[in-house]
Amino acid sequence: MEEASLGIFETMRCRDNRIVYFSRHLERMEKSAKMLGLVVPRSSGEIKRLVAEAVKQCKAKDARVRLTLSAEGGKSGLTVSAKKYLPPAALKYKKGYSACISALKQEENYPLAQLKLVSRALYEFSYQQAKDNGFDEALIFNNHGHLCEASRSNIFFIEGKNLFTPSFECSCLPGISRQAVFDIAAKNGIPVYEGKFTVPDLFSAGAVFLTNSLIGIMPLAKLEDKPIGTCRLHPLTRFFMSSYASLV
Repeated sequence: MEEASLGIFETMRCRDNRIVYFSRHLERMEKSAKMLGLVVPRSSGEIKRLVAEAVKQCKAKDARVRLTLSAEGGKSGLTVSAKKYLPPAALKYKKGYSACISALKQEENYPLAQLKLVSRALYEFSYQQAKDNGFDEALIFNNHGHLCEASRSNIFFIEGKNLFTPSFECSCLPGISRQAVFDIAAKNGIPVYEGKFTVPDLFSAGAVFLTNSLIGIMPLAKLEDKPIGTCRLHPLTRFFMSSYASLV
């Protein structure tokens, strides 16, 4: 029987040869590698050069970049790839995503939840479940019924002038775009609260939005075909979308 490979990855979006929070992606990979006993075989400068070459070769002004660090046979290997990225249509950002609730549950305080592991059965199953049923995303809850994240995104919801998002205790990924939202909020005096939340919290929210490094900030308009939020595009959601876009 072959030994399963151990690996982590980072996915980034490169537009006009620029990646938002590139250094943070590399810092997260380095931190994750140390947790798993892996070694990143290239310096940050070398990785940035390899990414630039990959983006140049794919000849796309908007590219999806992936770094994969794997370990097989006692050695660490780094793979860099880039391909043209087609973002969601502008209308989708106005209408918002729809999501279902994944049939699978994450464990609370799961130690590996903060790593982007190559082996992601729970997330891939959840995403496929969503697509098979006509949804854009799947929300993942833990075994205590608390919201973790979406299969490919972190999640925030708005109440009044405050933001709320699951804490790491719930088992969510420390997303780079998640941190960008924290940065924007801090700069503009907008409180962000991390905690344990359930389905009713989402339905009582003024608005909900998803974040990841490819889509940026995407409103979530429906959960299990039921509308979420008090208006089609909440002013605070619009503010964060605009602020994030300015980073790009």
